[in-house]
Amino acid sequence: MTAVFTISSDRIVPDIDEVLKLQGVPEKAVNDERIIKLINDAGMIFNELAEPSAVFREISIPGFRKVFHGEGLNEKRTPVGDIFPVANELALFAVTTGRPLCERIRDLFSENEYALALMLDCYASVGTDRWADVVQEGFESSFGTVQKKGDECAVMRFSPGYCGWHISGQKKLFDYLEASKIGISLNPSFMMDPVKSISAVIITAPYAHFDFRDDYAFCASCRDHACRKRLSTLNRRRRDAGLFEETEHADT
Repeated sequence: MTAVFTISSDRIVPDIDEVLKLQGVPEKAVNDERIIKLINDAGMIFNELAEPSAVFREISIPGFRKVFHGEGLNEKRTPVGDIFPVANELALFAVTTGRPLCERIRDLFSENEYALALMLDCYASVGTDRWADVVQEGFESSFGTVQKKGDECAVMRFSPGYCGWHISGQKKLFDYLEASKIGISLNPSFMMDPVKSISAVIITAPYAHFDFRDDYAFCASCRDHACRKRLSTLNRRRRDAGLFEETEHADT
């Protein structure tokens, strides 16, 4: 069953440090009055115009196999391809912070308000990522997958276009989700409109399957190795729950 839901924009307010980091702004610049004004202005626009909505649907392993295969353009070996066959639970989702926010960013650029446009663009990117986190956290809670003593399950999300899952995988993912219900569409290049949107599969599986090396064929060209950050987050949760044990691959 497909679920569609919305939340208030104040629940996904970005962390300012992450916004500035995305722009390459040094921490000491936060005291600059011009930066402070840009942050405040971007925050006001975000709170006024963001329209967070999401579509969510569980999927079986055989069902996801068809979605993941997509147009047949994936790398031969991928983390998702290695992990999903042993999944306990799988779900697809898409989130967006809405068209009005994206239109305002575009208008600011066309009006030559480049500083505010860039700040709002980064603000919206971090806010959209936070929205995806909220959906994933809700999935974890609903299935009781939050780490408990003796429970070695973990949860991680992966998106088409990353980790060897070809961007064309968006097509079957969107068909299954009926993402148009929240106003997201795909262009001929499989990019989402509005652009401040995220689609992904959430995989719940035994933790050991997520503790993979980033030595796949495509890892050398990866810009940020975000999987390491997510593995670090998993390890932090396990540590807080008293489950963590150092492993050869763990990034902390």
